[in-house]
Amino acid sequence: MNDPRRNDPCPCGSGRKYKQCCLDARDAAAQDLRECEAMWARMQHWAFDRFEKELGPALVEHLRGRGVGSAARPAGDDDMALSSAWLLIDRRLACGDTPARLYAGLSELPARERWLAERIAASRLGVHRVIDAERGAWMELEDVLTGTRARVDSPNVSEVAVRWHVLICRVERGGPVPALWGGAAFYEPNEEAEILAELRRIAEANRLGTDAAGLARALNEGAREMACFVPPSRLAERTFHTLEGDPVTFGEATWRLRDRSAALRALCGTPELASRPVDDDGPVDDDRPVDDDGSDFVFDWLARRRDLIARRPLLPPGALVMEGGPVTFDERGELQGSDATSLGTFTVRGEVLEFSCLSAQRLDGAVALVERSLGPLATELKRRLRSIEEARGEPDGRRVGTRAETASSPRHAGSADGLDERFQAFIYRRWIDDPSPHLGGLSPREAAGRPEHREELERQLRILEHRIAQDHNDPHPRPEVAWLRDELALDHEPAAR
Repeated sequence: MNDPRRNDPCPCGSGRKYKQCCLDARDAAAQDLRECEAMWARMQHWAFDRFEKELGPALVEHLRGRGVGSAARPAGDDDMALSSAWLLIDRRLACGDTPARLYAGLSELPARERWLAERIAASRLGVHRVIDAERGAWMELEDVLTGTRARVDSPNVSEVAVRWHVLICRVERGGPVPALWGGAAFYEPNEEAEILAELRRIAEANRLGTDAAGLARALNEGAREMACFVPPSRLAERTFHTLEGDPVTFGEATWRLRDRSAALRALCGTPELASRPVDDDGPVDDDRPVDDDGSDFVFDWLARRRDLIARRPLLPPGALVMEGGPVTFDERGELQGSDATSLGTFTVRGEVLEFSCLSAQRLDGAVALVERSLGPLATELKRRLRSIEEARGEPDGRRVGTRAETASSPRHAGSADGLDERFQAFIYRRWIDDPSPHLGGLSPREAAGRPEHREELERQLRILEHRIAQDHNDPHPRPEVAWLRDELALDHEPAAR
């Protein structure tokens, strides 16, 4: 949307001209920010000139705490902004006061410089959710501890923040409008619980209490720890799991068929298998009866995907789920998928039956299925399990698994990762009806009517909304979000929590 012209009515609804209302306030805020930044540069120069022996090593130590400052990972502008703010505003010197307060108390400062310095010295770290943002201009923030909301000026952080980002930052409130000061540490919405857990740890260690007031005190007392806090889940190793939650390992087995035609008939009569004749161009998905002309045949071993999801346990941090098709397109080009997923693939090549899958448990199940369906028609030749690392090291680079495999996670549900809009919409449609262990095995649609699951459902939806916003590089709520919230009868603008 284009900004109104100077003499247009102000969009805030005050009835005054834009130049006499919000434009005037915006200009005043921009001027205030320029003065604050100039004062901040003078304060830093003064502090390091007088306390360099104390502040220099403290800054290096703090940057190391953030995991930056080395040749491998140099400190960026955001790292320096957060660290400098902690160093001057929060860290006490040997004399017992902070550099910012000492600077604000200098007798030679002009009155306006002193006012600016006092405002900055009084700013404190907070934990805030991003509700909305206008790139290069402002963000609407919600305080995680108190639930209060404020629109803050933010020409820089607003460029990259999207809906439901969690920020550890400072909101400076003494100027013409509230403004973000000193940079921000970005966190995903699913990391909010880890931030609160760290605050509770600090509060308990210092006997501050764990109510909202106690956690606010812990945020001040533990400013150093919180300014360089890294959620444990970020450090978790990425692990791959099947839809039912088993660790991914590439499984293969082969059998010698004593009577190929009889084996094909038996496989076609196995309810769990769906046949796919293969021609010279690859698999052919149709309903033609199998005619044994000596060509290869592929059978997908199918199961009800939601039955598998329903029995999946809670997965560890860093877990990614790998799922196999089948997925098709309708006449409009929209992706369609039944409640079926592939547990593995059987292929008949000449007189040999081959099988590939993604877990040791599925491999055991496939061996039992062959014994049950083929009996003496098949003699097992070999079976093999390989880790992901081993499979990646295959000299021919072949990939073992099932069709249409995708990686997803409760943390990243809805993430496009380069996939097109149709696949995203397909993921949303499936997510809303898939069982979730976080919802007592209910799907989001089923849990929406249960008050005891409302808070967790809102949390999951925020994670999904956040990923959608990041995928589209758009800080505002997307149409997909409106659809999801309408389907679940959830507020489009949830109340502060």
